[in-house]
Amino acid sequence: MIKKIIFIAFIAASFFMFAACPDNIKFKPKKESAVQADESEQSVKSEVSGTAFDNSQNTVKKELEEQKNPEAGVPAPFTNLKFPEYKDVEVPLITGEEYTLPEKVESDFPEYNGESIEIRNRTVFAINPGRSVLKVKIKDIPNPVNFTFNITADSKITVDRAEIKITDRIRNENSPSEYTVTVTKQSKHTQYKLGPLPEWIKCESSVTEDLKDKYKFILSNDSFFDRDAKIVFTNTEGKTLSSISVRQDGNYAVKRNYKWVKGITPPANAELKKEYNDRPAFIEWYESETTTWYNVVKLAYSGANTGFANDSNLCWAMTGANMLHWWLEQNKENIRKYMEVNNITDSAGYYNTYNRTKIDSDKSDIAQAARSCINFRAAGGDVRTLFNWYISGKNLPAGQRPNGYKDAPGYFRDIFPDTTPIVNEQYVNSKEQLESVIKEAFDKDESIAVDYFIYQSGRNGRHIVTIWGAGYDEKGNLIELWVADSNISPSKIFPMGICYKSQPYFINFSANYPTSYNIQNIVRLNTGEEHFRKYFENKK
Repeated sequence: MIKKIIFIAFIAASFFMFAACPDNIKFKPKKESAVQADESEQSVKSEVSGTAFDNSQNTVKKELEEQKNPEAGVPAPFTNLKFPEYKDVEVPLITGEEYTLPEKVESDFPEYNGESIEIRNRTVFAINPGRSVLKVKIKDIPNPVNFTFNITADSKITVDRAEIKITDRIRNENSPSEYTVTVTKQSKHTQYKLGPLPEWIKCESSVTEDLKDKYKFILSNDSFFDRDAKIVFTNTEGKTLSSISVRQDGNYAVKRNYKWVKGITPPANAELKKEYNDRPAFIEWYESETTTWYNVVKLAYSGANTGFANDSNLCWAMTGANMLHWWLEQNKENIRKYMEVNNITDSAGYYNTYNRTKIDSDKSDIAQAARSCINFRAAGGDVRTLFNWYISGKNLPAGQRPNGYKDAPGYFRDIFPDTTPIVNEQYVNSKEQLESVIKEAFDKDESIAVDYFIYQSGRNGRHIVTIWGAGYDEKGNLIELWVADSNISPSKIFPMGICYKSQPYFINFSANYPTSYNIQNIVRLNTGEEHFRKYFENKK
């Protein structure tokens, strides 16, 4: 019995000592062979992007090392063992570039979709813009890897000119201007587009020679107005690569169609004086016994009678006199009837007495009355002042009357107590407004005056001139006005062009150049035919 107890105690002590030694319970696993990629392939780089597919070689190696030397007492984590894996790859390329697949790719002709690449001998060629995906098998890697190629077009070009500039203002409108432009591509894969063109620029042809594309651009010469445009070359997505600035000065030799104020007989060719071949738009129509327009010249500029040199600021009165002479002529039958109804026998002031055969000091009794009776000398005036004084009998306020002032005659005051119904003044500051007002004046059979501001260094001022006609181009654009200017002697009318610097300006055809004369106001005088008719009806 005692022996049995001693034996049991010995066995228990031996087991306790064995269990207390750590090395006696450590199991060493069998060494596993890890699948590792060749070190030379741990960082395969794209020739284009500098990056290629990623892998987890270092991570797997670290995990295997941990399995070789686990912490004491911790079972080996066999379930965490991983094969190396490559991640999917994004490769950006430009058409014409190449990419060599890594050596671990098993197939020389891997499966792919898309039409933007071609593959030959493990080399990927970027052919067309787009997106293509290769699904490849990597040696020793169980899962396939996707190579995604994003191809963009090569759009590097050079253009042989930066601008086209046409400055000759006298051109044959039936003979367009031609310009050749050469675009040089960086490679045969370069892709670009010609952007949209304005209607006056056409691309007639394009020829390709090696890497050079030659374009022939045709610019029409049918515009009276200056114009600008751009010839633009873009990439396939519409982004501008290069552009050519096009500047074409207006062609002052374009064909005209004319309109004349009511009562004006159009000129015969023999009446128009054209002395300069290089300035075909500079035309002068001198006054004669047969002309039907009116133009009173200031005596300060005519030299005919220097005793009235103090009319130098009476452009408003001379223009007003022109318009009143026209008004009396258009209403001569109404005026005859008016005098008859009212038993008026003295025709002074009622009949149009403008005499084209006399010198400027005697040509117009209305202008002479303005010089003597409402002459503000150094100060300018308003054309409506003369209309109100002559037609309606409106006197100037006592404090505003110049020396020599005489009471307003008001020859038609009982029909027109105020000239507002027949006088219209409108401010214009755009092409649309100017053309609209001039058209309305012609449609309503009115006479016209243009008031403009002169922007000149040290000599800013205003001037007003009478308009007897207008010229339009083939598209119906107003391009010139025929002007009677009281500052120019001998008496004549001539065209002045219209241009726009945001606002309308006059063009001096004698110099073929825009002036600093900013057209601002249009004054129109209506015949008042309807008012005469109502007056006579009420007199019955």
